[in-house]
Amino acid sequence: IFWLDHHRFNRWKLYLAGSIFPFLGGLFLVFGGTSATFNNGAPNSSGQIQYMTHLDVFLPNVFLWRPDTFLIYLGFFSAPLVLGAIVGLLSGKSKRLKLNPKVVAGFSLLVLGALCYNIFVLKGDWTLPYIGFNLEALTSLPLLGGLATIIAVPGGIIIGVITWERVGSLAHWRAIPLEQRFLDTVSVFMLLYHLVFFGVAERYLFVLLPFTFIVMGRYIQPLFGKLYHLIIVSSFVVVIITAMITRFFQAEQAAEWEASNYTLTLGATPLKVFGPWGWYSSYNYADYKSHNPNKANNGYISDVWLPQRKSEANYLITNYKEELTENGWQVIKTISYSDPLFQNRLVYVLKRVGI
Repeated sequence: IFWLDHHRFNRWKLYLAGSIFPFLGGLFLVFGGTSATFNNGAPNSSGQIQYMTHLDVFLPNVFLWRPDTFLIYLGFFSAPLVLGAIVGLLSGKSKRLKLNPKVVAGFSLLVLGALCYNIFVLKGDWTLPYIGFNLEALTSLPLLGGLATIIAVPGGIIIGVITWERVGSLAHWRAIPLEQRFLDTVSVFMLLYHLVFFGVAERYLFVLLPFTFIVMGRYIQPLFGKLYHLIIVSSFVVVIITAMITRFFQAEQAAEWEASNYTLTLGATPLKVFGPWGWYSSYNYADYKSHNPNKANNGYISDVWLPQRKSEANYLITNYKEELTENGWQVIKTISYSDPLFQNRLVYVLKRVGI
C-alpha cells in the first residue's frame, strides 16, 4: 500500500509506525535467543527451514493446497453470508452478484485441485477438516463434516471470485478509499505469512475474517432487504452447530481425563499412561524437555518422544479398541459421554496384558 499511495512520502511516519513492530517481531521469530544449540538459536527455525527447503512440499503448499484450503475454511466460517450469496446467485435478482463465469470456473478448478491434492497426495479426505486442530471433532461426525464441506466449498469459490473482482484491476483498486485498501493490504500480508510459515491451523485464519466479512457483506448488501431473514437464521444455525461441537469436544476431553485419572488410582505413574495430550503433557512435559537433544527440533516431540513413550506405556486411553485388543491389550474400564446428537460414545481404558 506504500507504493500505491501517491502521498506515501508525506505519510512516512505512519508507515514507519505501522511496520516497525511487525519487523521486530519477525526478527525475534528468526533470531530470538534460546537455550537451543541450533545455529541461529530459534525454536521454530528448524521446522521453518525444512519446510521452505523441501520444494516438493513447499511449492504445492504455497501455490495450490494452502490458499485454496484457506478459501474453503473461510467459506465455512462465513456460512451465513455464503448462503446469502448463493441464493443471490441462483435467483439472479442482483446484477452485483452476476460473477464472471471464467473467474468462477478458474477458482472452481483451483479448489478442486486442492481437494484432489489433499486426497491423493496427502492421503486425506474430501470432507472437512483438512488441517488441525479445533474442528477435528468433525472426523467423528462424517454427516456433519460432509454438510459443512458442501457449504464451505462453494463459499470458498465465491470468496475467491469476489476478492479477485475487488483487487484484480489495479486501477479499480486504487480508486477504493484508503482505509479499505489498508484492510486489503494487511489481509494480503497476513495471507502470505500463513502461506510460508511451516505451522498451520484453522484458528490462524481468524485474522482473515475481517476482510472476508466486510468484503462479502458489502458485496451482497443490495440483497440484505430480501435475505436478512435467511442470514439471521443461518447465523443462529452456525451458533447452534458450534455449540454442539464445542460441547462434544468438552465432553470427550472430560471423559478422557477421567479415564486417565482412573489409572492413577490403580497405582500407575503418569509416564506409563498414554492419555490425551492435555493430560499427558501436564504430567510429563518435563520428561520431554530432559530427553530432547535439540530444542530447535520441533519434530522430536511427535516423531520420537511420543511414539517411544506410547510403546513403553502400560495403559492406553483411546476411543477405539478392536485393533488394540487383538495386539496384547485388554479393556479394564469404559467412560461414557455423548456426541453432538446425544448418542452414547465410549472412552476405553486399556491395560497391557501381563502387567
